Amino acid sequence: MISALLKFVVPFGLILVGMFQTLYYRRIKGVFSQLPTVAVEIVESKLHDNPWSDTGRREYEAIICYKYSFRGKEYTGNTPALRGYNLWPDYEYEWVLLDKYKKGDVVNAKVLPANPEIAYLEVAPLHKKSAILMPVVSIAYLAFIWGYFYMIGEALF
Repeated sequence: MISALLKFVVPFGLILVGMFQTLYYRRIKGVFSQLPTVAVEIVESKLHDNPWSDTGRREYEAIICYKYSFRGKEYTGNTPALRGYNLWPDYEYEWVLLDKYKKGDVVNAKVLPANPEIAYLEVAPLHKKSAILMPVVSIAYLAFIWGYFYMIGEALF
């Protein structure tokens, strides 16, 4: 029973996680493209260095603050990218954000009409490791488990 679980359920679960992540990302991009666009002015652009993160690794985050007007009211925001779930974070993307959005720039953002305090400059790209490696690792795991049990079966019978 446990061998069947190891052989099939775990790897297929991991493959489904990778596929779900890709489908979820596509859904986010579709919703994002339909949101109203507003002009925002970047008022601050800096890198936050967190050497004491919960993961035990040094983490970086782009802090990009901006102000905008929506339906006659002024707002401020500091969430540059709408992000989906990534199994492996991409810290290089934080540097890309800093290069792209500099203090004083006027750029377009998408605002949530139901909650105009929230606006995003862009959708963060799907990290390739998360989308590709999860199914590949799962298939390699399946091949390893199949080979292992095949060898055990040959040795016993």
